[in-house]
Amino acid sequence: MINLDIAGFRAVELGDKAVFDKHLAILNRMSCECNFNNLFCWGEACLMRWNMLRDRIVLFSEQERALQMPLGEYFSPVEMAEISDYFIASDYSSGSFFDVPEEYIEAFPDIERYFEVSWSEDYSDYIYLTSDLLNLSGAKLSKKRNLIKQFEREHPDRRVVMISKADAKETLKLALRLNTFLDHSHFLLEENSALHKAFTYFDKLDIEGLIVFVGEEPVAFTVFSRQNNECYDVHFEKASRDFKGASQFINHETAKLLSGRCRYINREQDLGLPGLRKAKQSYAPALMLNRYALNRKGI
Repeated sequence: MINLDIAGFRAVELGDKAVFDKHLAILNRMSCECNFNNLFCWGEACLMRWNMLRDRIVLFSEQERALQMPLGEYFSPVEMAEISDYFIASDYSSGSFFDVPEEYIEAFPDIERYFEVSWSEDYSDYIYLTSDLLNLSGAKLSKKRNLIKQFEREHPDRRVVMISKADAKETLKLALRLNTFLDHSHFLLEENSALHKAFTYFDKLDIEGLIVFVGEEPVAFTVFSRQNNECYDVHFEKASRDFKGASQFINHETAKLLSGRCRYINREQDLGLPGLRKAKQSYAPALMLNRYALNRKGI
């Protein structure tokens, strides 16, 4: 029988970083959901709450009424079912889990006694070899190379600057301005909230970023952090459509900076958005990191 106190669940705060990092390091997962910076920055928008259970971190989203795969050593399928039943009985969640790794499904085939296992490509992470994003070799990526050369040729006064605390407010303004050109959606509101958190606490989080200026005008930026010992995660990447090639240029500059630091770059999901999917697929990912959902059976 599990012993969880719903009232003891709380929001993810900066001071929680050490305990999260400890438990995230146990399985060293590559999923963008398993990154403290993402959990902190998106936590307010998604109403993420957490508590400890048997030396694992249990998280659930009040907004989604769903549980994230617990952080730390794997729970057994029986324990996962107990956690699910507890949340269903407490009426805090549907009892479903998201971000369940393929390794777990393979290691515990009896999970299907307790849960229906499902998968959607909308939530698969795009994982690229850093060397591929740096070299852009082959005919398939020739358009990317040409767009970068065009941007460099047309903007000899460009500057690439590491984002500092002093640049954070200006970068946030650029991000929010670029988002005004996108279709209004609930996701966009959540992203704007996450952007505010990232840049408000930029100097307190283990994140880095690049911003590109043409003259004195900021036109593109990227924000990233270490995911595990061989991968970095790109949290945000945006570029002005008024500057052709700026998107390809900032992507390439990120790979250039991270070359030698990591083998892989995780550019996260496409969420089923057609334009985002086309853009991410066009860079020929080395692999798609599939994550699964578990829905409790017999409830």
